[in-house]
Amino acid sequence: MHSGIAHGIMWILAMSAVSNLNDVLMKFLGQRLPSVEVAFFRFFFGVISMLPVMVYLGKESLLVKKWHVHAIRTILGTIAIMIWCYGVSHVHLTIATTLGFTVPLFVLPLAMIFLKEHVGMRRWIITLIGFSGILIVINPLGTTFNTAASLLLVSSICFALSDIIGKKMITNESMATILFYFSIGACLISFPFAINAWQAPNMNELVFLFLLGVGCNLIQFCVLKAFQAADVSVLSPFRYVELLFAATTGWLFFGETLHLSTGLGAVIIIPSTLYLAHHELKMKKTA
Repeated sequence: MHSGIAHGIMWILAMSAVSNLNDVLMKFLGQRLPSVEVAFFRFFFGVISMLPVMVYLGKESLLVKKWHVHAIRTILGTIAIMIWCYGVSHVHLTIATTLGFTVPLFVLPLAMIFLKEHVGMRRWIITLIGFSGILIVINPLGTTFNTAASLLLVSSICFALSDIIGKKMITNESMATILFYFSIGACLISFPFAINAWQAPNMNELVFLFLLGVGCNLIQFCVLKAFQAADVSVLSPFRYVELLFAATTGWLFFGETLHLSTGLGAVIIIPSTLYLAHHELKMKKTA
C-alpha cells in the first residue's frame, strides 16, 4: 500500500481506538455528572496535559498565524464535543458511534469544495455502501430518532467541518499549536455552561476526567497526523472500524445488547473500507 495512505489509515485506526475509550469514559461519567461539565473537564485537562509539550517546544509554539481560523475550528469542535458528550450519555455506544459515521458523507462534498480534492464516483459509491450498513445498524432506534440521536447528527456535521478546517490548518500551523489553542478556546466556551449545571466530582471521577482530557488531545493528534499523510476523503470511511470497538466495549462495560443488525451492518461497512483502500492503492500506482 502507498506509504502515505498506509500511515494515514494507521493513524485513523489509532484515533478510533482512543475515541472509543473516551466514549466509554464519557458514558460512565455521564451517569452522575452533567454532560456539559464532563465536556468542560475534557477541555480543561486537555490544556493541562498540553502544557509540558508547549514548554518543551518553546515560545515559537505559541505563535499563531491565523487567529480567525483557530476561532472557527474551536467553536465548531466545542459544539461537536459538547453535543457528543450529551448524546453518548443517552444512547447505546453502538448507536452513538454509528451516527458518528455520517461524518464521511459530509466530509466528501466539503473536501471537494474547500480543499479542491478529487472525489471520484467510486469513492462516492463505496461511502454510500458503507452508509447503507450504518442504516442497518441504526435499526434499534426504530422508525424515529430521539432527541439525543438527532443532536448527534448535528455533532457529525460540526466534526466534518472541523476536519476540513484542520486539514487546511496543518499546512501553516504546528499540531501542538492547533491542539493547545483549541483546548483553551473550548475550555473558555464550555465553562459558563458547566458552572450552570455544576456538580463536584469525586477523586475517581477526576482521574477519569483527566484521562478524558489526555484522550481528547490524542484523538486530535491522530486525526491531524492522518490528514498530513493522505486526503481527508480517503481516510474518513476508515472510521467505520470504531463500530467494532463500540459494540465490544458497550457489551463489556454497560451490558448493552449486541443486536444482530450491528453484525450485519459491520459485514457491509468493513469490506467497504477495505475495498476503498485497495482502490486508492491502484490509483496511486497508475498515477
